[in-house]
Amino acid sequence: MNSIIQHLYSMLNGLWYQHQKDLDARDEHIADLEMIISNNKYEINELRSQLDQYQSVLSVYQPINKYHHTDNEHHRSGVSAPPSTLCTLIVWEKSNW
Repeated sequence: MNSIIQHLYSMLNGLWYQHQKDLDARDEHIADLEMIISNNKYEINELRSQLDQYQSVLSVYQPINKYHHTDNEHHRSGVSAPPSTLCTLIVWEKSNW
């Protein structure tokens, strides 16, 4: 009977250590993902800041007459809307460069 208890204790102890290893790996993966999210948020804020700067500069150079279009404006009119997400922007940038 004593050997059965020791065997069960050994099995439970092994399962507990394996469970702890799995939890540690999960916690490490969560920390990695949180760092990626944090970096993405920082990058999004930087891109928004740059976009605001570009929009403020571009608004100064808008033509006075809305109905007068340059050749460049006609060429750009093929794009209906700017990308709405960072992933879309990255895909769009790679496809156009």
